[in-house]
Amino acid sequence: MKKAKAEGDLKHFTRIKKNFNRKCAKQTVKAPAAKAAPNSATAGSLKQIMQQIAIDYADLDQAILVGNFATAAKAAHGIAMHEKIGLEQRMKIKQALGTEMRNFKMRDDAIHALAIKAEAAAKAKDMPLLLRHQSQMLSACMACHTSYRHKVMRILK
Repeated sequence: MKKAKAEGDLKHFTRIKKNFNRKCAKQTVKAPAAKAAPNSATAGSLKQIMQQIAIDYADLDQAILVGNFATAAKAAHGIAMHEKIGLEQRMKIKQALGTEMRNFKMRDDAIHALAIKAEAAAKAKDMPLLLRHQSQMLSACMACHTSYRHKVMRILK
């Protein structure tokens, strides 16, 4: 990846990065829960879901940079249709956040809606609209992380 990036070969860099990320994601998902490291992600865990969203978001950014609307649409779709948090973790979060849970869910719904709009903009090959939705999605993600990341990490320890 470093060589492709240094040479400015974005197409090759993107392909290598995707393969690397897929292999890392597969290894994370395949790891048995009993043998997993204390902070590793397991299927349905919020950590695993956030890791996949981060991969999809990086793919979206890269696709926008190179003008690849098909990849941008696929990445935005992945963000919009991310896996649901497992029931056990969802109940822990809901109990601990109490009345804040509604706002937490509203933020997720807002990001979902923006990702769907980004996917539609990518399919329409409307770069200005895609950029607007991508930017709004980043702002929404960061607002949620600022408000809830540390709280939720403590809850799920």
